[in-house]
Amino acid sequence: MDQAALFFESWEEALRDDMRALGGPKAVGKLLFPQKDVEPAGRALSDCLNSDRRERLTDEQERLIIRMAWRARGYSAALHFICDDTQFERTKPLSPENELAELQRRFIEAASDVRAISDRIERLTKSPIQAVK
Repeated sequence: MDQAALFFESWEEALRDDMRALGGPKAVGKLLFPQKDVEPAGRALSDCLNSDRRERLTDEQERLIIRMAWRARGYSAALHFICDDTQFERTKPLSPENELAELQRRFIEAASDVRAISDRIERLTKSPIQAVK
């Protein structure tokens, strides 16, 4: 795992750091712009990370870079930049075991809610008051 920089001056600088960890503008550009050849895709990505240019990445493309950087090295400079800039504590990844346990807990709760709703619907449709109407 790389050592995270202490801070970044800009959002674009932090995204460039994540991009370098993923193999540079050509490698990441080809993922973000699959319709382009490697060289033009790399240039397009570099243009999007140049604050003097009009081109910008979409939110989805930025989040993809963040996710890929996180998976590749255990942190994302861009995500750390957001946390630092908004005065939040830097994040840490969920462990797969904890995430699975949370999803299972939420699934059980949702199933219980569905059963309760179903029971309530059944009671309302069989209510003697409903039969009078």
